[in-house]
Order: sequence, then structure tokens, then C-alpha cells
Amino acid sequence: MSQNGSEGLLLVRAEPLRLAQEISRTMVDVVRVAGGALLLDADPAWARAINTVLVKKGARVSELRRVSRPQKAGQQRVARRLDRDEEKWADLKFLRVTSRTGGGARAA
Repeated sequence: MSQNGSEGLLLVRAEPLRLAQEISRTMVDVVRVAGGALLLDADPAWARAINTVLVKKGARVSELRRVSRPQKAGQQRVARRLDRDEEKWADLKFLRVTSRTGGGARAA
């Protein structure tokens, strides 16, 4: 962790999530798993290296970005925002799957 005040949280969305969590724990502190994403207690300057290690170990990283460290009162808001993001990702995955398989509702 840096001493210049630039430390923060990194949000990581990767699949399989359990694998990404195990790998991340060997490098940094995993603050929590929320909304299908990991929150890592890591200097944002480490993002590229973390991404490289995750990918080389077999995780598919779809998002890795800095998020501001929430105050204790704001942690619930962050968790709710992550849950909403996860719902959007689930909707997109559903649409991709149904568009590839030709699924979905059809008019009779």
C-alpha cells in the first residue's frame, strides 16, 4: 500500500469469481465480495499487474477499475450500487445467450 494517500479500492469483475478471489488473496487484501465483484484493498497503480496475474491464472476479467473508499455510512450504498450493476450484467448475459440461441419470445 502506498504511503502518499493514493491507496483505494479496486473493483474486479472476473469469472470464475471464486478463482479470481483465491488468486487476489495471494496478492492483496480482498475487502469483500459484493454484487458478483471483488473489492480489493490495493493501490490503483497495481491494477495492470493484478489484471495480468488474474488472466495468466485463468480468470476472465471483464472489469477492473478504481473505486473510492467509502465511509462506513456509505458502504451500504456501494453494496447496493454493485448489486444494481450485477443485475445489469445478468440482463446483458441473458440477452447475449438468447440472441445466440435464437431463444426468447416469438409471435405465433
